[in-house]
Amino acid sequence: MIAKRIFCLSFVLLLLNGTSSAQDQPGQAYWQLRREAIESFHKQDYRAALEKLIEADRRVPGNPSTIFRLAVTYCHLGQQAAGMQQLRRLVRMRTHFALNEEAAFAELGKTIEFRQLVEAMEKLRSEKSFRAKPVFRVADPTFLPEGIAYDPKTRSLFLSSVYYRKIVRFDSKGKLTDFIAPGQNDIWSISGIGVDAVRRVLWACSNRFEGSEGYTSGMQKQAALYAFDLDTARLKVHYSMQESGDDHFCDGITLSPNGTVFLADSAGLIIYQLKPGGEKLHVLVGSDAGISPQGLSLSRDGRILYASDYLSGLYAIGMSSGKISRVKEDPPDSLAGIDGLVACGKDLIAIQNGIQPNRIVMLKMSADGMTVKAVKLLEVNHPLFGEPTLGVVVNDSLLFVANNPIERYLNDHKFTGFPEPVVLKRDLK
Repeated sequence: MIAKRIFCLSFVLLLLNGTSSAQDQPGQAYWQLRREAIESFHKQDYRAALEKLIEADRRVPGNPSTIFRLAVTYCHLGQQAAGMQQLRRLVRMRTHFALNEEAAFAELGKTIEFRQLVEAMEKLRSEKSFRAKPVFRVADPTFLPEGIAYDPKTRSLFLSSVYYRKIVRFDSKGKLTDFIAPGQNDIWSISGIGVDAVRRVLWACSNRFEGSEGYTSGMQKQAALYAFDLDTARLKVHYSMQESGDDHFCDGITLSPNGTVFLADSAGLIIYQLKPGGEKLHVLVGSDAGISPQGLSLSRDGRILYASDYLSGLYAIGMSSGKISRVKEDPPDSLAGIDGLVACGKDLIAIQNGIQPNRIVMLKMSADGMTVKAVKLLEVNHPLFGEPTLGVVVNDSLLFVANNPIERYLNDHKFTGFPEPVVLKRDLK
């Protein structure tokens, strides 16, 4: 989600600089190794960098950026064959890198196999496979959509705006109205949202940051969780996530059938739990785990809370034991770059906007929910893609935000050439 572009890496590195027990936690160990590898690489100590990258790759074997760094480092050490082996892995993972732009591959570039790999990667970027069709549009390119939720009682779809600090509603006939007005109840940029149709509550993540209308330099950043009455849009309750000196970003939400809210704080490296009627957010996974949570989703039986980390992959948190484990993957596809994560029966749908090309996949899970047994490609290189973000399953279809150009906006704070926001519908039958 949004914080992945702004806070995630810098905050984790600050955390690890003051951590002495990174090996004790699944996420921290990986971040620590990456940090040390990058430091060694910048010092041109390629052998030390290689040692750390090999260990990082052992711990998280499906991260494309780690594999690409491995290829580069091998080539700097004159081990072109080993570098080529890593590039083959990237092609099997169906990820694209601009290989011709990397100076370390100059010698490889003289070989036929390297040119074939370049062609294979370019084919990945150009080949299209999609079935999703547009169902809703917002006739305002400055809207910057992020979160999406659905109310089965009224058959209404809700869409949050990063820039305008509001939530809009498409009713059962497709009519578009504001659900909450811009800045209502001092809400700021809205990322993840979720609907509790039984208790008639809409939950929303709010963040005051550079992507918000009205934000000016020097303003203190804020993160909070809001709950609105689903029928009247009146504020029910508000939970601040900000404490003095802390950095937080309210990023994603998922709900359990009993009304418990799970909340991803990607900058604070925390997953919160809020039980029905609770007066404060309870830390379910603390920052010492070293996980920067993006998407959250509960398993069908409620035993496992899944959390995606933009760089280190997919994690499973046992709801009874509290144990944190990396989800394993049998196929070569990467579990990195997952923004949206949606339960679909016993399986998961992942929206991957952190790898190229952006794609949407079905993760076929093992019986115990701890291993991805297969990856089914649903959508890739859709002509309306412009960084897909979050989605929601409605009956037998996935509705998802197709294009949120927030990165482009944060680069220059201009809306030049932005497309109209689109919600796409993908039949899952």
